[in-house]
Amino acid sequence: MKNTVLIMKFAATLMIVVLLWGCSGEEQESSSKLKTPYDDWKTYSYQNIEIRYPVGHLQEGTFEDISRVYQTMIKRACGLLHINVPGDTLRIIYHTGFGQGRELTGHEYPYATGDTIFFWLPSFYGPTLMQYLIPRWHPEEPRHIFLKHGLIALLDFSGQNYHTSTARHIHTDRFIPLAELAVTINVNSDTERYESAMSASFVDYIIYTYGIKTFDSLYLSQRSFEDEVRNMLDLSLDSLQEQWLEMSGEAAKLDTAGYRRYILEQEG
Repeated sequence: MKNTVLIMKFAATLMIVVLLWGCSGEEQESSSKLKTPYDDWKTYSYQNIEIRYPVGHLQEGTFEDISRVYQTMIKRACGLLHINVPGDTLRIIYHTGFGQGRELTGHEYPYATGDTIFFWLPSFYGPTLMQYLIPRWHPEEPRHIFLKHGLIALLDFSGQNYHTSTARHIHTDRFIPLAELAVTINVNSDTERYESAMSASFVDYIIYTYGIKTFDSLYLSQRSFEDEVRNMLDLSLDSLQEQWLEMSGEAAKLDTAGYRRYILEQEG
C-alpha cells in the first residue's frame, strides 16, 4: 500500500514537471515568433498610413509629405481601376537603403505583401503601391502577365512617358510586336523598363480607348490573347497593334508634365 502511494506521488510530480516544461517551451516558441528585425524601429502614423523606420532615418523629416503622396497615389490608382480606396492601414517598412533592405528582407527589390510595403531607395513609390493595390482589384494572376507589369509600370508615378519609349524602340528596331509581347515571360516591372514600358503603353491605350471594363476582361481572360482580342474587339492583333501605335505616337509628343496630366485625366 505504501509503495502504491509513493508511486502515485511520483507520477503526479512527474506530470507537473512535464506540463511546466511544455508551457515553458510554448512560451519560448511564441516569444521567438514575435521577434522581428523591426521591433526596435520607430513608428510614424498619418491617418491610415503607418511608416516603420530605424532611428536616424534620413527621410524622417519628410514622412508627413510622403504619407500625403501615398494617399494621393492611392486615390488616383483606385480611380483609374474603379475600385474603392482601401480602408485598412497601409504599413510601410522604410529601410535606410538597398543594403539594409536586401539584408533584412532577402529580396533584391522593394516589394509589397498583404497590407505591408517593404521599401527602400532608390526606387519610385508606385511599383510597390501597385503590388499592394492590384490584389485588391484582382487577386488572381493574369494569364497574360504583360498586362500586370504594364499596369505597374504605367502607374509607377515616375513621370516617365512610356509612349516615348515605345516610339524610340520602333525607330531603333527594338520594338516587340504585340503578338510576342502578349506571350513574353521576360517582362518584369522590377528589373527593366524595356518590355514593361511597351506593356505600359499598350495598357494605357486599352484603358484610354476602350475603358477599364475592357481592360478588366482582358486581364482576367484565360483564352489566348489573340482569341480574346478577336472575340472582344473584333480585331486581329495586327489591326489592334496598328491602332495602339497610332495613339501611342500622338501621346509620345506630349512633354512629361502634359503626359502626367493626360494619365490623371483617365481617373473618371
